[in-house]
Amino acid sequence: MHKFFSVRAREIQDLESQVNTFLTNNPDIVIVSSNQSLVPVGDTQDILYSIIYKEAPKPTRIGRLGQD
Repeated sequence: MHKFFSVRAREIQDLESQVNTFLTNNPDIVIVSSNQSLVPVGDTQDILYSIIYKEAPKPTRIGRLGQD
């Protein structure tokens, strides 16, 4: 199942901070796709950044390695 993260910011530093925080707090995800676009706001523009991601698969343990 895919999940969606989106952030909207006026300044690139704010955008970078929010995306980095999301990625730091979610180290076990696989990014499927990302997209960046500009959204008009009056005489300026906001940056909209979206990430589609999924949970990383859990490692499969086979047998009882190291156990008798």
